[in-house]
Amino acid sequence: HYSFIIPGEMFARGENVFELALENSSAGEQQAALALQTMTSLQRIRENIPPVVKNIFSNTGWRVISTDPETGEESSVFAADATEWNITWDNLVNMEESASRPIWVSELDGPVNDLVFETDFVLDSEFKDGIIEFIAPEAVTVYLNGTEIGSAIFDYDADPLEVYKGEVLINASNVVNGRNVLRFAVSNSSIYRGFLAKITYSQAGKEEIR
Repeated sequence: HYSFIIPGEMFARGENVFELALENSSAGEQQAALALQTMTSLQRIRENIPPVVKNIFSNTGWRVISTDPETGEESSVFAADATEWNITWDNLVNMEESASRPIWVSELDGPVNDLVFETDFVLDSEFKDGIIEFIAPEAVTVYLNGTEIGSAIFDYDADPLEVYKGEVLINASNVVNGRNVLRFAVSNSSIYRGFLAKITYSQAGKEEIR
């Protein structure tokens, strides 16, 4: 009975071929019987599956949450494109241009200074890490599954206009398997009527292990 440890770097991705050579030092033919058993560490395999990185961009698919002050009942409508954003991508100092769109609500009947935006994501494997980048005049508090995870105030230089993003990290202790709900409570009485966000998170890959 023999056993050998084969270093991981000797394996190639995909199919691997083992060749066994038996030496016969006698003058005549010899019979031989072989049984080969290979064992791998599933934990190591799982650890080396690349994580899946996902992005969520602010857009008109996000919801604006309203709460009835008398009953406490919540209702929602879809966000609208911000028509008085007054900020361009060139004004953003440390945030790369992406598919994110500035969103707000209609203000035809007057300014709306306090809003709650909502979006969600679904986890079906182990959460690794996440970060939220945003531009939120003039202040924002971020909630994940009902727990406050961070806040920020609007950081900018007026002339020339240079805007600096806010960031909030998403910790594994705040997420759950299944649906996760993010809310952004925004207070804004500035001339920059909108909210812009990009959410990036990674979760364990789910390549089939055979």
